[in-house]
Amino acid sequence: MRSASTLLLRITFTALMLILIVFGSVHLILSSIIINNAKTMIWIKFVQAILLFFEFLAIISSGLLFGTFTEPLISSNDSPRRVDENELPHVDIFVPIKNEPLIFLKRTVDSLVNQDYPKEKLHVYVGNDSENHEYVNQLESLCNEFNVFLVHRKNHEYKAGMLNILLEESDSPIIITFDHDHVPGSTAVRDLVSTLISLPPKYAFVQAKARFGNIKNQLHAWAALLYAQYFEIIDVAKDKKGTLIYNGTTAAFRRSAIAVVGGFPTDTFTEDAGLSTLFMIYGYRGYFLNKVLSEGTVPESYSKQVRQLWRWSHGGTSILRKRGKDLLSTPHLTLGQKIDALSAYFLFIVLVGAYVYVMIVFALIFYGIPLYRPNYHFPSSILAPTLISLVYALMAIYGMILARKNEGINFSFTNFFVPLIISVATNPFLFGAVFLALMNKRGPDDPKAQWNRKINVRASTLSYFLIGLILIYGGYYYVRLGFNDAYLAILIGLTLLPGIFLHILYD
Repeated sequence: MRSASTLLLRITFTALMLILIVFGSVHLILSSIIINNAKTMIWIKFVQAILLFFEFLAIISSGLLFGTFTEPLISSNDSPRRVDENELPHVDIFVPIKNEPLIFLKRTVDSLVNQDYPKEKLHVYVGNDSENHEYVNQLESLCNEFNVFLVHRKNHEYKAGMLNILLEESDSPIIITFDHDHVPGSTAVRDLVSTLISLPPKYAFVQAKARFGNIKNQLHAWAALLYAQYFEIIDVAKDKKGTLIYNGTTAAFRRSAIAVVGGFPTDTFTEDAGLSTLFMIYGYRGYFLNKVLSEGTVPESYSKQVRQLWRWSHGGTSILRKRGKDLLSTPHLTLGQKIDALSAYFLFIVLVGAYVYVMIVFALIFYGIPLYRPNYHFPSSILAPTLISLVYALMAIYGMILARKNEGINFSFTNFFVPLIISVATNPFLFGAVFLALMNKRGPDDPKAQWNRKINVRASTLSYFLIGLILIYGGYYYVRLGFNDAYLAILIGLTLLPGIFLHILYD
């Protein structure tokens, strides 16, 4: 029986969701009327309509996020299924690696060969495409030490390409993937396999949780908090809706399902989300096992974290561009599932769109053109960005609470405020990734593509700092002239300042 407090939280989150959806709709209608009746040029009305559409999307998206908050309050799949020992199938475990420190791989492989699983049915494959001869020799010695398979082959299709090579080299009906730095618990393989084979064939994969152990500073806490929000809130919600996304590690698959969709997709940097999208298009779904089965590491430095976020943003946006039409047209998803699946990738565009929104608003103010909106007794321009920030902050707090409860991660509230600053300061780096993905540039099939894109973080953060100062000064100047919508420029300018200090502290 659900407790009274749980029921109250569900009612509160649902009410907030409905309030924002209704408010967004009313805001759209009233503002459209005001814009239509305004005595101004057509092109100004058109620009105002574009801004209004972004505001509407931001408000509705914020409301829908509150809807996901209710799902973790419902009992979830936290107990692995159990099957008889003789029913356990052969399983191939894939661990791709390229030029990463072998100390992490050694811990992962050591744990894999000592799993609570029939040894004769457990096959570990390390996939390597490094061309560094010294590194390859060390890798061969490590694999020989643990008696696991090493597959070394040239590959120009990044992680997805190596996983496809490992598919060719193996033949077990069940496949499990682990990142090289994710050490599985002793029952991880059994828990994943037992759960998967006890599910109907429409379940292509089982995704379990991972936690992170190298939290040494606020930057690491921020990275761990990102994962906590994903595992504790988003994955739980998507599991309930039938739109679960594979997280790239600690997951088991039916080989037959991967074969149906053509293998791991090589046309995106986020092969995990890409594979999940193909599963949905073809009528498969995933199952979220709400249990921690591995412990990994977060990027050590600010620059490495920026490169990872760049890759995620480019990959997610490229999936939206290349698979959006297929998601909308597939007969295997309901309308609600299609919207939920697309929203996961559209989020990157919304985040980047906030900066485009600011530039357009500031340009209108520069020419003395106000926003045609209802009088809310506060600057209407800050409505959408403030709502997005507020919901994200609440999501971070909620994720912290759930991670403390379910994973034993000792987050403190200082691990909320500083990471929140890091988050808003890092968002500008996503702009280039999203733009290039929309233009179909710098993807895996581009000769100029890079897995870990070389980003001049020092020059970028310094540029953001200077732009931030200009926005703050310009916003203050126009506020004094009576343009209250210029407060938005001040707020965005403030978010551009911390990046240079994060680079100095964590690089």
